[in-house]
Amino acid sequence: MSSYFTKNISAMVLLPVATVLILTGCMPNTSSPHASFDASNTEQSIRVSGTGTTYAIPDVLSFTLVITREGDTVAPLKTAVDEVTAKVLETLSQANIETNDVRSFAVQAQPLYDYSDDRSKPRIRGYSVTRTIEVTMRDPSAYDQVLDQSLAAGVSAIQSANYRVSDPSKHYAEALRLAIDDARSKAEILAASGDVTLGKIIRISEHSSAPQPAFRMESMRMASADVSMPGQSDIQAQIEVVFLIK
Repeated sequence: MSSYFTKNISAMVLLPVATVLILTGCMPNTSSPHASFDASNTEQSIRVSGTGTTYAIPDVLSFTLVITREGDTVAPLKTAVDEVTAKVLETLSQANIETNDVRSFAVQAQPLYDYSDDRSKPRIRGYSVTRTIEVTMRDPSAYDQVLDQSLAAGVSAIQSANYRVSDPSKHYAEALRLAIDDARSKAEILAASGDVTLGKIIRISEHSSAPQPAFRMESMRMASADVSMPGQSDIQAQIEVVFLIK
């Protein structure tokens, strides 16, 4: 009986040790923060991030022309605004700006109040009549000329002038390709350091979205020289890629 008891005690002691060894053999190597374990197929993998950047020159310019007149009565003010509007629309047409890229809004009239007297109720001293025209230029190189001619025609202000890229998705697609190349380069370095072979991509996650870059310009210029320059836009893509390793 003593022999039987000793044998069973030995089995009870050895069983947990064997279990630990089996579980340890299944555990991934977590010494590197870039290594991970895929429990679905018991294959090891490397997870890396990648960044790609492309540069695009904005090729579309949008801006708003504001025509404002002030006076004692609304009717003649509206007539004056309409006359300036006609001149501006002709200027835009001569600059080869399509009618679909021009939005001329109805006039807005509002009273002007005098608050100078110590009265409980301010008096109306006149009226302001305003029309706005939104313009999109597919050829921004003519912007300075259009601006000068619009101001000469009687435009009161130019607002919300912004450059943008007409097709950022094309540049973003290239940034994605560069991001994948960047991720693969990092994974190859890690694989070589770990003395493993890099396998195929099993998962890609995108952490950015196609941008709509825009550049705000000053609403008015001091000189008539052609000085408006769009500069360039940085379009960036960020991804996370998981590679199998062998």
